[in-house]
Amino acid sequence: MPCSLRTGKIADYYAELGISQEREATGFFLNDQGVILAPLDVLLSALSLSVRTWDGATYQAEIMAVDVGTNLAVLKIPLSGTRPIQWGDSASLSLGEHLLLVGTDSEMNGRVTRGIVSSRERSLQAMDEGFFARTFFVDSGSPVQRSGWLAVNLEGQAVGMLAQQSARVYEGQGEDVVVSASQLKKVSEQLAQGKAIERSYLGVHVQAVTAEWARIHGLKTSGGALVADVLEGGPAEQAGVRPGDVITQVAEQKIINPAQFRLVAGSSPVGKLLNIQLLRGAQSMELGLRPTSHPSQLLSQSSEIMPSQGASVRGARSPLDGLNVVELAAPTRRLDLSTPSTPSVLISGIDYRVVMASTLIEPGVELLEINGRAVPSVKEFEALRQSLQNQSMVSLRVNQGGVKRFLTLKLIP
Repeated sequence: MPCSLRTGKIADYYAELGISQEREATGFFLNDQGVILAPLDVLLSALSLSVRTWDGATYQAEIMAVDVGTNLAVLKIPLSGTRPIQWGDSASLSLGEHLLLVGTDSEMNGRVTRGIVSSRERSLQAMDEGFFARTFFVDSGSPVQRSGWLAVNLEGQAVGMLAQQSARVYEGQGEDVVVSASQLKKVSEQLAQGKAIERSYLGVHVQAVTAEWARIHGLKTSGGALVADVLEGGPAEQAGVRPGDVITQVAEQKIINPAQFRLVAGSSPVGKLLNIQLLRGAQSMELGLRPTSHPSQLLSQSSEIMPSQGASVRGARSPLDGLNVVELAAPTRRLDLSTPSTPSVLISGIDYRVVMASTLIEPGVELLEINGRAVPSVKEFEALRQSLQNQSMVSLRVNQGGVKRFLTLKLIP
């Protein structure tokens, strides 16, 4: 069943990672049955999980499976005959090769720009545990592209997808960071079967051990993963890991660099005792800890359908049954209190299991009129909802960011 997602603690989790969350992203079809690959963090932070196709139609979506390690999710909308992308070979890209970047901007309009490949495919360089995608950089010089945009070669094949634009997670130094098609194809094939990829979590941020750092601290090697931070309440903190420790071995595997540590730690069985060896100054130590599921994995599993105001899905008989509204008192609406104002009704949510909107509705949109009648209060909204119980479609006039427009709301049978 299609679902809407609660934000829960996901905003706090990503804020701790230094990620500035986006509310919208671009996804693309994997097959002809409405299956879409999209960035996970944007889906988890959404108040409602809706998809608008390029023809303007809006659909409610359901998440099929996720992979927090590559920040990817596969979702599905009730639409057949969709045109899937064709995969290209990201490993064979040449430096300076021209690519097209395709997606939607902040106004949900289709956009195309271009860029050149500025680095070869490599393991992700990031401090934060759990993010270890294979990536390459593209230099476009354009600010419009956002998470989920496709990187397409001149043969029309997808060679990657633009990653979350956080400087801490994906360090692109002003360039666009692209998750490679070689990894996207492999991960998406598993997710499209409804099989989540479970990543374990230790609760540490790691970075490379430089030769200078090793010399200052009296280490004879620059290998391993330097612990930059230990997250509160995580398995590493409980086991006694400290900032400044250098992890040199996990289970039976010697750790050469942070990228290898993320791969080994992320694939360790959840709940099973894991022995790690580390250096604390000149002292060698061994600690045991039990990895947990990654926090965003737990959040994606605990998401639930937001209740619809006024009527159940099966009993809904008016398009207005699919709207959640709240009333905003007049004094809080304007800074200039000398200007007369009236109360306002805001749309706080829309249930796309009940209705289909001609234009995407986001929380916070002001509801001005229903079928030409003003809506100054929730009481008036409820009266109109009751009077329109036998209607299959209604007209709304809304104010979104100062732009007033009309849209239609159609009841789904």
